Amino acid sequence: MRAWPVVIGMALYGLVMLLIVFWPVPVDSGMHARALVQWIIRTVPGMTYDRVEVASNVAMFVPFGAGFALLLRRRWTVVLFALLTSASIEIAQALLLPSRTPSALDVLANTTGACVGVAMVLVWQWSRERG
Repeated sequence: MRAWPVVIGMALYGLVMLLIVFWPVPVDSGMHARALVQWIIRTVPGMTYDRVEVASNVAMFVPFGAGFALLLRRRWTVVLFALLTSASIEIAQALLLPSRTPSALDVLANTTGACVGVAMVLVWQWSRERG
């Protein structure tokens, strides 16, 4: 597989991530985002705001895990890189963005998302090898 499409995709993903994580106010504070979150809570049985937030943090890092798993040979380093990246984001938000709320749960959810991305790549590669 050629790496350049993955590199370009990861660069675009990184730009979007920078906008999301360093937006000066919580991303879900806008009218449209708030309406979407409320719709999800009303539509999905058992869904709460906290569960939507955790699921969003997991989903946000799935491409991180998948992209770096495609680029790096030592896949376990992707999980470590995700943990360090997520912790750095939360620290930066705590220091630079007073309206954002840093959370250890976000670090756990982000790292979980990266693990899901790595697992998806491993399953995909395994299924290709099996024919």
